[in-house]
Amino acid sequence: MDYFKVFTGTLVLTASLLALFGKRRLPYLSHKYWAERVAAIEAGAPERYFEEYRALKAYPPKPSNRRIRIGLWVNVGLGMLIIVTGIVGMPAVLALLGWRR
Repeated sequence: MDYFKVFTGTLVLTASLLALFGKRRLPYLSHKYWAERVAAIEAGAPERYFEEYRALKAYPPKPSNRRIRIGLWVNVGLGMLIIVTGIVGMPAVLALLGWRR
């Protein structure tokens, strides 16, 4: 058993799952929150920080985080593969997949 691979795979898997299913703390706002905040400021709500309205208008949120989520799912698969290769070894995984080394 290769403990380094198991540890690395566990870290990759844990970080990816936390990013996928944890609280949404991505560096940009969702469209819904952004639209609500812009509408509230236009209706007369005070800004939370200096020139918040200008910043919201200048930097609208990205349309989707689909690419990020696909990448995180790929990382989940890679993390599981690293853990399996750490436990059973690379030759066993290649034999399981039908590849010869």
